[in-house]
Amino acid sequence: MKFGFSFLLIGLLSGNAIAQKCDGFYLLQNGKTITMSNYGRKDKPTGTVVYKISDVKKVGSGLSAKINTQVFDDKQESVSTGEATVECSGGQYKVDMRMMLNQQQTKQLKKYKGKMDFFVEYPAGMKVGEVLKDASFTLSGEESDGIGADMEVTIDERTVLAQEKVTTPAGTWDCFKIKSHVTMKASMSGISIPFSTDNIEWFAPGFGIVKTETKSSRSEISSIQ
Repeated sequence: MKFGFSFLLIGLLSGNAIAQKCDGFYLLQNGKTITMSNYGRKDKPTGTVVYKISDVKKVGSGLSAKINTQVFDDKQESVSTGEATVECSGGQYKVDMRMMLNQQQTKQLKKYKGKMDFFVEYPAGMKVGEVLKDASFTLSGEESDGIGADMEVTIDERTVLAQEKVTTPAGTWDCFKIKSHVTMKASMSGISIPFSTDNIEWFAPGFGIVKTETKSSRSEISSIQ
């Protein structure tokens, strides 16, 4: 009996450890409001994205949350709103792909409809040199003239480059620097219009993404409330 109780106690403690690990991610903290500030070339402010976290609930040994997003331009006028999902289980953190796109790409997706729960995964125990799992989704919709169109988004070549300390207006974190390649392709009447960019993001284990950069833009956490 003592032997069995000991293993039961270890199991309970392990479950609590997983829950605590998931609880630390800022997008899994009920009632939090997170502001990401966006910048263009020469660090010119281009707007903000505000995430409001709600409906955090237990899913097995982990957590999930609904994220209400609102995108503002450089004049702080709202240009789009939406919803996304974040999940964590066993230390595996999964972010809705829509949250990985920039302001213009997110606005473009409003035209399209379809299954949207596609995730970018961040594994527990991440290490420098690791190649992370690709992610992609395809949506169908139509343009303003009624012509059918498809949108395909792929995030691949995800590689952990280094460990770095990152400071933003909201704090300082020890992060993994992750490189990826983002391709967005719109197809209409048999014609494909591709767009691609290289992306760098800084991911703090147990906390989340604190900063992203492309050749022409930058985004970072500026407020946590």
